[in-house]
Amino acid sequence: MSDALTQVEFEFVSMGQGPALLFLHGLFGHPTNWQPMMEALAGEYRVLALRYPFFEDKRLHGVQALTDYTLAFMDSQGIERASLCGNSLGGQIALDLCLKQPLRLNKLILAGSAGLWEAQPNSQLPRATREFIRQQAEKIFHDPRHVDDELIEKLYEMLQDRVFVRTLLRLARDTQAYTLDDKLQYIQQPTLLVWGENDKITPPEVARVFKQKIPGSRLVFLPQCGHAPPLEQPERFTEEIRSFLSEPFGQA
Repeated sequence: MSDALTQVEFEFVSMGQGPALLFLHGLFGHPTNWQPMMEALAGEYRVLALRYPFFEDKRLHGVQALTDYTLAFMDSQGIERASLCGNSLGGQIALDLCLKQPLRLNKLILAGSAGLWEAQPNSQLPRATREFIRQQAEKIFHDPRHVDDELIEKLYEMLQDRVFVRTLLRLARDTQAYTLDDKLQYIQQPTLLVWGENDKITPPEVARVFKQKIPGSRLVFLPQCGHAPPLEQPERFTEEIRSFLSEPFGQA
């Protein structure tokens, strides 16, 4: 861990006691995405959700830097080992951490994970009209009701900032370039893949490739669900997590 990261003030949510379960969000995510799961599991686990300051901290431009950031957070909380649950870019960070520091990981849960292939913005975004933003945001969800006017206005304001847009495109390029295809065979931790049947960002065929390449992994598809299972199917997602984590290591 770098000296700089020992001085970081991490933003996170934590509740409960027991074995550590760390939730990792995606590019436009936030710790609050995990709130229903955390509240449901806090009676059995020490659940934590870390916020990644993608657009504020220039040191975090790349998956490997985000992995180091995650490890520094675990160290700051005295967590020697944890199970990781990552959505989208958070899944790619979890995979990278698992490959680099396997002794720090108990079990691995991936939902719509990056790391193989995902739909990414082009090198230049068209003018960010509200209509364009709505069209792109609706690709994340099966149910378009999750894309309300408040979300569109928030994204619209963010995309007026040129520095934000450059950072977004750089992160997207870095994520896409850092593929883990040839490394997945080395993952030995019990792994659960939870995927939306209607995921348009990392489609179901991507989940099937993950299952094929990660030894012994288990794949569950959630109906009427897109790229964000924690938001669209929180109850079912929680059931899958609880069942998976409760199994002895040899059965996962």
